[in-house]
Amino acid sequence: MKSRLLAVLLVFAWGAAASAEPVADGFESGTVGPLWKTHRVKPGSATVQRDVVRSGTYALRFELQQGDMAGLGGDGEATERAEIQEADGLWARFGENHEYRFSLYVPPDFPIVDTRLVLGQWKQVCEDCSKDRSPIIAQRFRRGVFFVTIETPKGRTTIFQHRQSILGQWLDLRYHIRFAWSDGSVTVWLNGARVAEYQGPLGYPDDLPEVYFRFGLYRDRLSQPMTIYFDDYRKERVGE
Repeated sequence: MKSRLLAVLLVFAWGAAASAEPVADGFESGTVGPLWKTHRVKPGSATVQRDVVRSGTYALRFELQQGDMAGLGGDGEATERAEIQEADGLWARFGENHEYRFSLYVPPDFPIVDTRLVLGQWKQVCEDCSKDRSPIIAQRFRRGVFFVTIETPKGRTTIFQHRQSILGQWLDLRYHIRFAWSDGSVTVWLNGARVAEYQGPLGYPDDLPEVYFRFGLYRDRLSQPMTIYFDDYRKERVGE
């Protein structure tokens, strides 16, 4: 119990020093910059390019091939991924309100599969990482349906499904999130329209009170290659 309390206090003390200033990345530097950690993407699988962009000159392209960054999911299934993750000092703390904005493009020829496929996720920092828990919030794409899920100790809930095809068009996504063990909340906007709202527990009480965001492609092992694009990322701490 004492070690858990000490860990929580250390996390809050460290997080208090993190900047509350907005951070943004439209990848206009032509590279994946210092806002991101790249330990979950094979070299060359996340590239800044200019052929498909939401705004400006550049956007980020992910390409995932069979076996890239192979691992095991929490359910024991073989997985592979091409994701980048927020740098450590940018994580959100429980009890704070954060807004995330970014744009996502799924090409017209993207494979439609009936298996796990995550296109962005918010993961709580684990106390016991052997539990390998699912992300607290995840945006998913399965059987041609784009949807958003939340995970709590009671299980998984889908808070939004977009039944129309998302292929070949930019999606502008906005998330207003408060991570909290009792009074959490998530509001989702898609292309300027509010499409989902959740209030209630949001997080695992036996894990640490910080959450990091990562995006890209995370899936069960498949033979088909996949490519997606991200642009216009922005995150800021907001008021109640």
